[in-house]
This record gives sequence, C-alpha cells and structure tokens, in this order.
Amino acid sequence: MPVKAKKTKQRERHFSFIYIRCNGKTAIRRRGAGDIWQGLWELPTKELSGNAIEKATLIKKDVKHILTHQIIFADFYLLETDVPPTLPADYIWIKESEIDRYALPRLIELLVKSL
Repeated sequence: MPVKAKKTKQRERHFSFIYIRCNGKTAIRRRGAGDIWQGLWELPTKELSGNAIEKATLIKKDVKHILTHQIIFADFYLLETDVPPTLPADYIWIKESEIDRYALPRLIELLVKSL
C-alpha cells in the first residue's frame, strides 16, 4: 500500500510593502537566494516577526496570499514624496512607467496594477 507523505505545514509570514513614488520614479531591489521569490524584484519591504506580529494584529491586513508552504499576510503603503528617502545600497530607482520590465512576485504585481 502506498505510504501517505507527510503534509508540509504552511507557515505564516507578515510583510509590509512600501511603494515609493518620487518624481516619476520608484525604488525596487532584487531578492536574494534562499527565500521566497528569489531573483524577483520587490518594493521596500519589512517582514514582521515575534512581538511585532502580535502588535500588528491590531491593524487590518490588506492581503492574504497563499503559497504552497507559506501564507503571506501583507500590508501595502504608498509614499508620495519629492525628496527620495535614503534606502539600503541594493535598491535602485527606476521610472514608474518601466516597472513592467522587471519580474515581480504576483502579489506585488497586483499592488502595482491597483495604483
């Protein structure tokens, strides 16, 4: 008889994404290896964990995105400014009109289309 494989438990992750709009440009970076969406481009992101998640439960999450082994809860923010904020060195500034030239995770792609 076939042996039933163990079902992989889905873990929950909580992210906040910020779409920065500054003089017709936005900031993105390429995700590194070893995690979800490796090699794809993303917006400035903060992953919440531990006590931060407990505090974040007071805030309604905008999106629930289900992957094979993970459930992503995401908040999205739009920052419109004339002064570019200081970001880590791995971020690049691109024209907003050219964002579709970059491979984005589906979750971020949906955000960008909603703008």
